[in-house]
Amino acid sequence: MIKKYHDISIVVRTSMAINPYVKRPFNLKKEELLLKCLKSLLESCNLVKNRVKLYVVDDSGPENIRNKIRELLSLYKINSELIKIEVKSNKKSLEFSYNLLKKAKSDLLFLADDDYLYTKQAFSFILNAYDDRIIGTDQFAIYPFDEPTRYEKIYPSYIFLSKDSHWRSIGHSTGSIIIPKKLFIKNEKVFNRFVETLSEKGSINELWKEIPLISPIPSLVAHLNSDTIPPFVKWEKYL
Repeated sequence: MIKKYHDISIVVRTSMAINPYVKRPFNLKKEELLLKCLKSLLESCNLVKNRVKLYVVDDSGPENIRNKIRELLSLYKINSELIKIEVKSNKKSLEFSYNLLKKAKSDLLFLADDDYLYTKQAFSFILNAYDDRIIGTDQFAIYPFDEPTRYEKIYPSYIFLSKDSHWRSIGHSTGSIIIPKKLFIKNEKVFNRFVETLSEKGSINELWKEIPLISPIPSLVAHLNSDTIPPFVKWEKYL
């Protein structure tokens, strides 16, 4: 069998809105959080830049922030695009981003927010896992966080070994998953339900009853909430 090398389209939603109910680690202000997380994403994508298409979708934030985003994008030779949308709604932003991914021509799709911090090897490891079909097929999804809350309720998992990392099968995720476009299109109604409800229960988490979902050990990405920092990685060094 001829080895297939996968490519990926990534949509990052950026916003200067501040959620008063979310406690951020490392005393990060919103602007600093956004730019540092975006830089970590670019650093990771830069290792596989010929296989990445990046969209940054900004929901009408201040122009000076968009200028800083443009400046940051210009430092990397990655196929990237900054899109300003005239909405300040999580639902509308999510709907726009899914429509963008639906038109993408890449094998893999990934929707992310602006508070995800990436290890430098994240996208190399993810693409290698698909290229090498580590579970025997490339029709599976990846949730790139090894969340500490996952260990509060123990359940059996299959363990997979790639040339870079260990992976475990899981049964739940947020909407921030890497998924083959074929599976995204096939399950479009499920993603539309997620847009309507903004809840993974009854939508995205129903997919994992039929579609294999795996997560890396240790984590390749951190969602920068104080209660969701993945273990065994010194995330401060990526800041």
